[in-house]
Amino acid sequence: MTEIKNHQEINEIIEKIDKLNLGKVSELIDSLKEKYNIKEDVVMQATTASTGEKAEEKGGNVSLKLVEIGANKFQIYKEIVSIVKEEKNEDIGPVQAKNLVEKEDKIILENIARDKAEVIKKRLEEKGAKVEIK
Repeated sequence: MTEIKNHQEINEIIEKIDKLNLGKVSELIDSLKEKYNIKEDVVMQATTASTGEKAEEKGGNVSLKLVEIGANKFQIYKEIVSIVKEEKNEDIGPVQAKNLVEKEDKIILENIARDKAEVIKKRLEEKGAKVEIK
């Protein structure tokens, strides 16, 4: 994990979270959403709006849809975390990646250039996933 220049207290919390298993991280996220009344649909709308603006600048017009995750789920989640960081400049964790994969439409990225979509598709397929470009 790359060292981000956060306040020391934040870095300590991040280190503690890194030691949790996926189930406990999911429980933590759900607890924080409940405690602070965070609505997932509001977060997703903001993310979608931001992604749409960036895509217009890049001239992108395709989406990546996960058709099948395969047996190596955690590796796929880690790859999605990396892809979202690179393409959207957003930090998400494995649980958010899992949530992306479990959405009804299974769209991982939207409005990206076809050439980038092909590269990302290949990366995910190397990990065992089946991906469709729409």
